[in-house]
Amino acid sequence: MEPRYTLDRLTRYEHPDPEQVYFDLLPLTARDFLDSGVTRRTPCRPAPRLGAAIGVPNLWVKNESQQPTRTTKDRLAALVPAVLRQFGVKEFVVSSTGNSSTALARAVQMDPAMRGNFFCGEDFVRNHAVAQDERTSLTVVAGSCVAASAEARPFAAARGLHLDAGFINWARRGGLKLAYLEALDALDRTPDVVVQAVSSGMGMLAAHKGMRRLPQSQRLSVNPATASHRRGSTSRSINKGSRHSSFRSSPSPVAPGWSGHPWA
Repeated sequence: MEPRYTLDRLTRYEHPDPEQVYFDLLPLTARDFLDSGVTRRTPCRPAPRLGAAIGVPNLWVKNESQQPTRTTKDRLAALVPAVLRQFGVKEFVVSSTGNSSTALARAVQMDPAMRGNFFCGEDFVRNHAVAQDERTSLTVVAGSCVAASAEARPFAAARGLHLDAGFINWARRGGLKLAYLEALDALDRTPDVVVQAVSSGMGMLAAHKGMRRLPQSQRLSVNPATASHRRGSTSRSINKGSRHSSFRSSPSPVAPGWSGHPWA
């Protein structure tokens, strides 16, 4: 299932929260379902020194490590609870390698009516920042993130709780695409190539959705950790943040965090 939007009535609103700015492109029927302050707008700026070093003179960088939990997963955390509220869901179960659970746990703590049950594999405990209280809990499972997911499913089913489906959750993709809409609004030109480090690919699907919303965007190029650039092209890179990502069950630091703008 995918939400559909009426693009001919699209309006960008003035608001500090990105979700309110691009509300017309979100799968929500009312603004009241959104909590304020879950995410923030992050900078997309030219990086001429880095661009010169790699042969891309018009390189721009979107710094998602300035989100509250320092990864772009805060964006999905703004939408998932909002969509759950829309459908009257007050408790959910999710398994994650760290970034998503940390972001979702923070969002749950902002809503006194919501509760989150989080599962993770033992190798990913260090990636989690989930409070153990009446609102959020973290269950550590022996094995990988695949084993954690296998534990989360029967836990949710036995209690009649909503299981967040991760990659296939359209609410997640709806939130993640806002990084691209922000960046496209910040650019002073149309990008030829967009580069993003990927793990499961959820961010890439969100990117596709975001890029389709603005037809002047032309081409999308992605590689798991690196990308080839055409000399002289305009390119933009998204930094997902400072934590670890995984492809299935293998963590790899594909997007090391950075602060400030040392390449500018």
